[in-house]
Amino acid sequence: MSSHREAPEISKDPVADNTDTYAFVSPDRPDTVTILANFIPLQTPYGGPNFFEFGDDVVYEINISNRGKARADIVYQFRFHTEVRNGETFPTRCSRRTWPARR
Repeated sequence: MSSHREAPEISKDPVADNTDTYAFVSPDRPDTVTILANFIPLQTPYGGPNFFEFGDDVVYEINISNRGKARADIVYQFRFHTEVRNGETFPTRCSRRTWPARR
């Protein structure tokens, strides 16, 4: 699904929401195509540093039709697994932040 969150079903699972997909001839290698996909809508730069993560239970998929038949000739699938390697350095959203007193 690609919806920018206006579709009722995908609003229940924002980490699976493919908001945009782009394809263009690569400027540095004109014999190749670059493909970009955005997932998880409404993330703004000033909302960081703790952004949503990719879903561990989601299969992210990009389907490409080379013949214009609206059927995938090429399918790219991505799966992610979240791993916290050091619990002492986990992002700030999980710990209380204290600020030094002003002088």
